[in-house]
Amino acid sequence: MDTYWEKLKLAGRLRKEKRYREALALYKEIEGEGDSFYLSQVGYLYYLMGDFSTCLLYIERAIRLGNRSPFTKKIKLLALAKLSAWDEIETCDAEKNDVRELVWIIKDKGNIELAKRLIKRRLSFVTSTREKAELLSLLALMTEDPSESVRLYKEAQTLMPESKFLTERLLLSKIKNIPREDAIRELELLLLVPTHRENPHIHSLLGRLYSKKGDETKAVECFKKAYELSKTAFNRNMLGFSYKRLEMYEEAKELLSVSFLDQPDNYYVRTALFNILKALDEKEVVLSLISRALSAHPEAKTLYGLKKKAEKWS
Repeated sequence: MDTYWEKLKLAGRLRKEKRYREALALYKEIEGEGDSFYLSQVGYLYYLMGDFSTCLLYIERAIRLGNRSPFTKKIKLLALAKLSAWDEIETCDAEKNDVRELVWIIKDKGNIELAKRLIKRRLSFVTSTREKAELLSLLALMTEDPSESVRLYKEAQTLMPESKFLTERLLLSKIKNIPREDAIRELELLLLVPTHRENPHIHSLLGRLYSKKGDETKAVECFKKAYELSKTAFNRNMLGFSYKRLEMYEEAKELLSVSFLDQPDNYYVRTALFNILKALDEKEVVLSLISRALSAHPEAKTLYGLKKKAEKWS
């Protein structure tokens, strides 16, 4: 394990295992300041740890040393977006590379107009059918005009007719402005069609409508079916939240604990789970979950405050 590249490889493996502190310690031991690849890897680690300013310092040094790979440019743009450096993003020719992850960050930061401009600029460069469909879907999501949103989803679905996600988004855009009972009826009829019967997105959408209607028992049935068909974090969370609303705390706890350990910064998961554990008076379970989450996600600073709060539970 003495050679430079072996240590770099080990540090990369530690990073993939989310053992960020160990990876950072090894990177500091390597001291490859003159190597642009090393600098880009350390910058990426700081990005994963949530230290976006330090990330930029390393990434920009890597670029100055000649590392202008798509990966390095992407991390720079993502860090700039996290820091809300909109003017710099506008001048970075971002549209020449895949902007999907960048657009999501910009959207979440509230700069919808910049996100839409980047998508439109990127569309003229796209050669991948999948990427174009996903960009059109993103644009539809951010479009306020319902008819334009439907048009964009239809165009995206034409490119990827097999996409169950786009089927759901198109349905959602169509039923958004019709009475809830009509929307429920339309989705239930759609599930009678063999080609749509096993579509998890339709079951999930139906569950959300039943939940808004106040029929949580039916909502749980829909979310359970969606999760059986597609074990995504989103479907797991929706089922967990639905169990919580029915006060089926043990079932909700089992699902939301998995989500919390995977994404401890998810406010809704964290809040729901800890309200459940407080109701069950399971202080030791809370502290154990926080410790496990901190081991995997040392960058999740909110957990330290949460731990102090949980320690005060009587």
